[in-house]
Amino acid sequence: MIASSAPASAPRWLNVLFPAPAQPWKNWQRLLFRGIFVYLALGLIEFILPYDHLLYSPINALYLALTHRSLPALGGAEPLFNYLVMYAQLVFSGALAVIWSGLERRGGLTERLFWPTHTLLRYFLASMLFAYGWDKVFLMQMPAPTVTDMLTPYGEMSHMGLLWRMVGASPLFEMVGGWAEVIPACLLLVCRTSLPGALLSAGVMGFVFLLNISFDVIVKISSGHLFVYSLLLLTPYLGNLVRLLQNRPTQPVSYPAMPALPWLRWLGWLLRAVALYWAVWLPLNLNLTFKAKWTPAPLHSQLGGLYEVVSDSRPASQSLTDDQRWSRVAFDQTAYPGGLPFFRIVRVNREIVRGRYAEDAKNARLTLKESTPLTLSYRRRPDGTLTLSGTEGGQPFTAELKPASKQATFIRDEPPGWVIDQTQNR
Repeated sequence: MIASSAPASAPRWLNVLFPAPAQPWKNWQRLLFRGIFVYLALGLIEFILPYDHLLYSPINALYLALTHRSLPALGGAEPLFNYLVMYAQLVFSGALAVIWSGLERRGGLTERLFWPTHTLLRYFLASMLFAYGWDKVFLMQMPAPTVTDMLTPYGEMSHMGLLWRMVGASPLFEMVGGWAEVIPACLLLVCRTSLPGALLSAGVMGFVFLLNISFDVIVKISSGHLFVYSLLLLTPYLGNLVRLLQNRPTQPVSYPAMPALPWLRWLGWLLRAVALYWAVWLPLNLNLTFKAKWTPAPLHSQLGGLYEVVSDSRPASQSLTDDQRWSRVAFDQTAYPGGLPFFRIVRVNREIVRGRYAEDAKNARLTLKESTPLTLSYRRRPDGTLTLSGTEGGQPFTAELKPASKQATFIRDEPPGWVIDQTQNR
């Protein structure tokens, strides 16, 4: 599927914009390309104008008839419905490819669509790599674990939560992962560097897809598509890649030539500018805007930190499962612009209370904003011990909190380094 100059009988502008291959394709190549072309077109339409909600009723009716069960309502992260839509698009693409083959028996149009499709797919894949890559370069996709994260037991984490905290705990790893997506995106913007770009993209997106299916991340379908798109961009170079692996001389690939007619040349530059704006600037601007809006800022708080509860004046329950006293408390030391910082309380019965807190340093008051707001007075001693007093659930109490040891926040406060004096594999 390597394109070159078209027959002389075709108009010159057609040969430039839609070059035909030097040798006609085989029937199975045409059928395969038509199916892929239709599937890509459906995906692009859905990306620009989502239409999957329109398919819910007919797909749900068919699913109900086959399984006697209804699909869950829309709103899930990556529900079964998303996979059924993908299967429906595959079936529809295959059926339309067969119809297309019957209408275009001699070929001609199919071959000419190859390079325009390849170009559009290059820019689309580049735009997605830029979007996800810059998100990691700016350390936004997987933020660093906060103080309240330190109270989440390992066994209670989801697979996705574990992956997010693992990557977020290493800014270097996340940033390198971002550049591993940005660099192939840059290479994909130029046709002559699309081979290394597609090779790098296939390796990176293959690894991302593996992570997503291994850690149950909610973008398995989209990451799998990006991996397949990377492989599809390699089709013009498959022959040369095989020759390279066999240690045989490669052959030059004929790319579409620049138009000789001035108006076609100007049109090409205009389309390229629009594509660069869509693929390069929009993802970068989106991430810069997101970073400015959602980068946590450090707080000048007297309360921030992780605490162990030394004492709670409320009487203990005979059953630990009913004991509402506090065991551990965490106050985040950062907050998003315009928002309050988070807090987390772990009770003796392992119940977790989450919310945001507001600190009134002038009056030494603390307000925990949850389902039922709780206002407490506080006092900090010189040794760092924090005393909280107030009424919860109609019962007055006083709690003594001492700062947790450094071991409790080791993964957050001790970044990895070259020199390791003592093994910390625990």
